[in-house]
Amino acid sequence: MTDVVTGRTMKNGLYSIHVSLQDGRVGKGSGVILFRDGKILGGDAYLFYTGSYTTRGDTFKGEVLVQRHTSSPDANQLFGGPSPVGIGFSGIFPDTAR
Repeated sequence: MTDVVTGRTMKNGLYSIHVSLQDGRVGKGSGVILFRDGKILGGDAYLFYTGSYTTRGDTFKGEVLVQRHTSSPDANQLFGGPSPVGIGFSGIFPDTAR
């Protein structure tokens, strides 16, 4: 996805994701996530993710909805119920035009 103001590009691709809970809860997880032309798809053994993102300069931000597709035998799941959980995120990416 190319920023129209700066011309910087975040490459489409399949990325690994590693999450650790904060705010007093203990939990972590890993999965894969596809960033492609402003759309997000991904998942792991128990959850799937869908969403969208935008870029500006060397930053990106967006939101994903996380939904459970398979129950976990782990009593301490990252997200407990079958209802979707919305997560906002932001980050930076290096100049990939070089």
